[in-house]
Amino acid sequence: MGKHCCVYGCDGNYEGRTVRTVKLPFGVERQQWIAALPKPSAPDGSPIKYSADAVICIRHWPGFPQDIPHRKVPGGALRPTIPPFFFPGVPASCVPPPPGKLRAEPPIEERQVQSLNRRDVIGGFDIFRDDVETWIRNDVRVESVDIFVKITADFIMLYVFVSDSYAGKICIETRQLLCSDIYVTAFNPTNKRISLNYCLAPNAQLIRWSQLLEVIVAVKRSVVG
Repeated sequence: MGKHCCVYGCDGNYEGRTVRTVKLPFGVERQQWIAALPKPSAPDGSPIKYSADAVICIRHWPGFPQDIPHRKVPGGALRPTIPPFFFPGVPASCVPPPPGKLRAEPPIEERQVQSLNRRDVIGGFDIFRDDVETWIRNDVRVESVDIFVKITADFIMLYVFVSDSYAGKICIETRQLLCSDIYVTAFNPTNKRISLNYCLAPNAQLIRWSQLLEVIVAVKRSVVG
């Protein structure tokens, strides 16, 4: 198992998850990255201290590396060149506003996440079923991706196309009567299940709209690499 992500509230490389990580940089770039990280309210007001070998998992850059500015480091690995910006499940009060000139023009997923923060929690399957088409039409702007929706009383199917080619489907359902829990599975064009371990809780439960955005990106990446 890799090192645990140092971001407050992140479960990267915990509970059976295996997520790639990148080490905190040094110098000015390190301070920029740390400034972008969530800051929990400490009783004594003391700042969080990060060790020299602290790491951040790539879940905090949705769409990396295709949609995120990056560079190649010695050894051939790719590394983001902008601070982390995506912190699902972390209270907005803990996330500092992005500094005006510390990062390049944010990629499309970051601008989308910023617009979703105020209404990220899904209120249950019935609300999700009523709102999903509006959310896709108004908020989903993943590059080269189109989504077609099929809605029934018991499940919702999202058919994902990348550059007009079928990329897979996402099935969203509630598994018990009178239960508002929402569960997600995704499949590639050959109906092979796509792993969503880094997107969702271990039981595949969907709680936030931003998680569904990660699932859409995962379907896209399953066909474009």
